[in-house]
Amino acid sequence: MPEWPHEYIVRERVDEKLFEQLVRHIRANGFEGAFYQEVFIYFEEDEMFYWTMGNAIAETTIINRCKKESSYECRVRNGILPQATTLAEQQWQDSLMELSPEVRERVAHRRAIAEKATVAFWESVPPS
Repeated sequence: MPEWPHEYIVRERVDEKLFEQLVRHIRANGFEGAFYQEVFIYFEEDEMFYWTMGNAIAETTIINRCKKESSYECRVRNGILPQATTLAEQQWQDSLMELSPEVRERVAHRRAIAEKATVAFWESVPPS
């Protein structure tokens, strides 16, 4: 999601106990913050925001993080929300808002994988 730069870790690729500890820490010590119409629990540390998509701990598969200045609330405050560049992108964003958080998380994860695969493919093509 180039319009929303962030990083994430995937539960199945890291230590299970540490992953769950971090999820619990975010939720116990974080604050409620908006992302469009959604409300998530964010935890701030060293100018970074950490959050999950709000699933039950056992069902949480991703922990996200971004720089504070890339957060929704900061971008709203500074008037720099990204605009959809095409009608298709706007329809995509609108349709995501209608999905449950769990489904949105899976869709976003799959989209990120596809984008990385596309970039890797084009980087592997020798210049002509």
